[in-house]
Amino acid sequence: MGYLRTEQQHRHVRQTFGMYLAPTLVEEMVRSGEPVKLGGELRELSVMFSDIRDFTKIAEKLDPGN
Repeated sequence: MGYLRTEQQHRHVRQTFGMYLAPTLVEEMVRSGEPVKLGGELRELSVMFSDIRDFTKIAEKLDPGN
């Protein structure tokens, strides 16, 4: 019975978030086994912005696979 409930919960997570998140993230959520918390979470983080001179010219020469 517990197996069926777990599979039902996994299916619910896949159906709910599959339209909005990358498949790898959805599978990570399923594998973690932690209950899904709506509303997100607060995290402290640092962000660095930088400007690369002539980036557009450089990027136009690159292969899209890089």
